[in-house]
Amino acid sequence: MDFTQPDIALQAGNSTLPNLTGGLKKIFTSDPVISFQFLMTVPVIAAAVSLKISGIQWFVIILTTIIYLVAVVFRTATHLQIERSASLTSFEISRIKCVGTTGVIITAGISLASYAMIFIPRIIPLL
Repeated sequence: MDFTQPDIALQAGNSTLPNLTGGLKKIFTSDPVISFQFLMTVPVIAAAVSLKISGIQWFVIILTTIIYLVAVVFRTATHLQIERSASLTSFEISRIKCVGTTGVIITAGISLASYAMIFIPRIIPLL
């Protein structure tokens, strides 16, 4: 490892909010699918409002949705980091991508299962 280069975190300075917003902007511009994934929360919120769900159900929906969206953002961030790293082997790259995608799939499954447990019992009487 080359310890002569200054740490990137030290170069960033104390401006945390601009660094965070710049990183999120880079994530959203590099992955066009992520905008679609964020927009898919609109039908979920609309269904929750129209079906008048309880406060606990709102909490579950918001929590699972946030966990899913954070996993999506982290997966995209790892893909961007992989592109910048020249020291990773193809095996390491495939492992990192696999773990990121698996995390998104697991959180998506948990979100869909919680949506189903909340919405299906409310939709069936309406049919």
